[in-house]
Amino acid sequence: MLLTLSATSGIVVMALALYPAIRRTDFTFRFTPSMKHPAVRSMLQLSLWTFGYVVTNQVALIVVKNLAEPGSGNQDAYAKAFIFFMLPHSLLTLSIATTFVPELVRKVKNADPTGFAQWLTKGLRWIVLLTVPASLGIIILGQPIVSAMLQYGNFTADAADNTARALQGFGVGLAGFSVYIFSLRAFFAHEDTRTPFFINLVQNIINIVLALIIVDRHGVFGLALAFGISYLIAAAIVVVVIHMRYSAIQWHHIYTLLTPIASATCAMSLVLWQVEQFVTWDSSSGHIGELLISIPTGALTYAATLWLFKNEECRTIQRIITNRRARSN
Repeated sequence: MLLTLSATSGIVVMALALYPAIRRTDFTFRFTPSMKHPAVRSMLQLSLWTFGYVVTNQVALIVVKNLAEPGSGNQDAYAKAFIFFMLPHSLLTLSIATTFVPELVRKVKNADPTGFAQWLTKGLRWIVLLTVPASLGIIILGQPIVSAMLQYGNFTADAADNTARALQGFGVGLAGFSVYIFSLRAFFAHEDTRTPFFINLVQNIINIVLALIIVDRHGVFGLALAFGISYLIAAAIVVVVIHMRYSAIQWHHIYTLLTPIASATCAMSLVLWQVEQFVTWDSSSGHIGELLISIPTGALTYAATLWLFKNEECRTIQRIITNRRARSN
């Protein structure tokens, strides 16, 4: 209960932090309930599909938890691995979505389909560019990540191994999950919550079917892998549907990213594999040292390879840094 109260209190604090900024605007809050107001009716209509979206997710989660053999430790491994999985998604994808979604909504309101396609494609490029190496890092470094963070006290080496395997299964689908979640915002920008519901329904069905097929052989790793694969498939579906409905994907700009990412990913994999071969410690503190070496080395290798391909996003970062230095001087 204390943990949940702390989480809720944190949300309250974040809301209060916005209050001074709201006070400086001309917007005035008034409690004027009217169920017949067009905005309220529209919100209720849209929220019904969103409610269905949440229900299907919860049903799939219940099924997966039951497949995880309650009491075996698999549920705990699945839950802990999912928290680690959500960290790069929250830091990378949600940050990008926070920047891009208001522009997507603005383009829809201004009836600018070309601008909408440009912003959506640009957002997808950034997400793929950042989540693919994060996915690879989770797969390769899953064991030291879990051991370094959790293997203390009653959390045994076997529990760490089980959780690491689950994390690696989740890692397979990180890029797909992030692309999927971001792409749904394109429908929301058009005030369409119905299509996301049905796509999400398909994703959950795929997740459950795959979990049923592979859980007996692979255990909690299979459950996490089913989750990851289902989101890779769902990401492909949602991108295709978006383009069919709104002509919103500039495919050329997506294709030009494939070769640089593939090359950078291969280079990063080789470097991380070499680090794994030569820098391995069995203790938790040793795993922390391994991560402190592996993560910066892998990230630098990935960025350097992209730079050699004259990647557009790398050039954008360079311009931002150059402009800030110029202003500071």
